[in-house]
Amino acid sequence: QLLQEHVAPAALHNSKQCVNPPRCHAHTREAVLKELFDWVVGNMPRQAWISWLTGAAGAGKSAICQSFAEMCIWRGVKVASFFFFRTDPTRNTIDPVIATLAYQIIKLFPETKEFIVRSIESDPLIFEQTFATQLDVLIVTPIRRLQVSGMNLTLLLIVDGVDECTDDATQVDLIHTFSKLLQHRDLPLIILFGSRLESQLQMAFNTWDMGGILKTLPLDHRYQAEDDIQHFLVESFDNIKRTHPLRKRLATAWPAMEHVEQIVEKSSAQFIYASVVVKFVSMPSSNP
Repeated sequence: QLLQEHVAPAALHNSKQCVNPPRCHAHTREAVLKELFDWVVGNMPRQAWISWLTGAAGAGKSAICQSFAEMCIWRGVKVASFFFFRTDPTRNTIDPVIATLAYQIIKLFPETKEFIVRSIESDPLIFEQTFATQLDVLIVTPIRRLQVSGMNLTLLLIVDGVDECTDDATQVDLIHTFSKLLQHRDLPLIILFGSRLESQLQMAFNTWDMGGILKTLPLDHRYQAEDDIQHFLVESFDNIKRTHPLRKRLATAWPAMEHVEQIVEKSSAQFIYASVVVKFVSMPSSNP
């Protein structure tokens, strides 16, 4: 009961409070998703225990993290996640992070329930203690106990929207605490962070203790966002032509490819611009 009181349900990747969470459109972002999945399952030599997915506002970071969580779970990877959101007071601070992750770990590994619950009962003020203490007691120790029991496991933590945590110093503390934990590379734990390229986060991820354990994935032209955006627009406009109440007024060649290309150019590799255009054009009250 005490654990549940400190969990942020809206921060879960499958929360019912997020009826339509951002996801990657079908057949887009395949390159970055493949690179992330290869990192998780070890299709490439494990040189990093932390990946940092970064980009400007609207680049699609949360959509990628959401789609990646769902893809990993579907393929049998053990995933626990926390999605920060600036305007939701239940998930815009560091306070519920460990409780929310611990709750998911219990669901993934029922063997940990007794130990985690007993730890909370023996120290009811655990959630008033430092982030590092909570991490050690409620996540690290249970995972080490699984290791000792001989269980072969890899746990992926996804922490998205770190820049939406309300306090800059807290954001840095979260990153530093996890990085110190993974420096020794003796835990079956890997972490994907998603955030904007804020100055305090750049400094946190570029510290010396990140050397050798960090993989940075900037959402830049390397991942051909323009091609993905064009694919998204073409499929979305085709759907509008099939379903919109005013579809009979549309020309067969609607929209002109030059208009699609103009939208792609104005998007500047940011999915949010194209998404807003599609949302507006697809409204039943709009004249496409």
